[in-house]
Amino acid sequence: MSRKILDKLSYRFLDGYALNPHGIIFEITHRCNLRCKMCGYYGEKGVRPNTKEELSVIEIEKILDDICNFSPFITITGGEPLIRKDIIEIFELFKKKDLKFGLITNGTLINESIAKKLAELNPNFITVSIDGPEKIHEMVRGPRTFNKSIEGIKLLKGNGYSRITINCVISNINYEYLVDLVDLANELDVNLQYQHLQFTDKKRNDTHKQIVEKHFSFNLEDRTSGICTELYDLDVGKLKDQIKKIKSLKLNNRLSFIPDLSLEEIKKYYLDLDNYTHSRYCLYPWKEARINPYGEMVYCIMEPSAGCLLNSSFKEVWNNNNMKYFRKVLKEEKLFPNCARCCKI
Repeated sequence: MSRKILDKLSYRFLDGYALNPHGIIFEITHRCNLRCKMCGYYGEKGVRPNTKEELSVIEIEKILDDICNFSPFITITGGEPLIRKDIIEIFELFKKKDLKFGLITNGTLINESIAKKLAELNPNFITVSIDGPEKIHEMVRGPRTFNKSIEGIKLLKGNGYSRITINCVISNINYEYLVDLVDLANELDVNLQYQHLQFTDKKRNDTHKQIVEKHFSFNLEDRTSGICTELYDLDVGKLKDQIKKIKSLKLNNRLSFIPDLSLEEIKKYYLDLDNYTHSRYCLYPWKEARINPYGEMVYCIMEPSAGCLLNSSFKEVWNNNNMKYFRKVLKEEKLFPNCARCCKI
């Protein structure tokens, strides 16, 4: 029986209990060297997460030892993971434990030494953020970032690493220039991915907080405002034209969209926040875990801690009363209001 079917059966019948996750999102740090305009943490309306003391290498190893027996795939993200001075030591831990992992990075901190080591460790993927041609990319991510990211990709390629994907986050700054990345991806010989970013508005955010406060004891005042954004005040017709053209061009490697919407769905996605969702329910807390930089398992993106992995085993926290109750409430509600544009549904 496929894991997808097992997840659906768990969702339907196990009363908040979940099988071991097949994926873990590991936020290795909340620090970042950039201030990207659409970022829910550091963007124009970002929440600026509190940065406590991050997990040490020894503490990370303790957590990895605890999950080795069910071998989930681990996506390393941030913040910017490469900002950690001990990041190579951390990468080596994943390899030592024989855990499959991938890396999401803005690419600006990749130097020859890091590129060489990453090529040796051979992660399953490295995704580098590029949001358009140089001028547009730097409007989003800041001055002198484009060439640094491109150079990072070239260093990886030069050291023999090839499993690279350019990820472009769609916003009102770059949506008229998306097609420009096809030539760049072909030139660099990498995969290309476009991502419709999560967003909400004040009305839905307020309703979201009311529902959460009804069921849970934690307060979301400073955790969800970062995705209330006007970066989606864009011409949907022009966006559809860009995507239609992209799909008509020849890409040497893989092309993907997250979520993968039809042209008709794109219009609803951006213009009908109240009525349209690309899924009617969420399986994310049944199939993937999320660990923050402080050793806490969090319910989902930008939500509070369900338990600490330094004080309890992974399996204990994954199915503790907090996690099971969260799953049961989510199942009852189908989706919370701010879930409507989440990439995980």
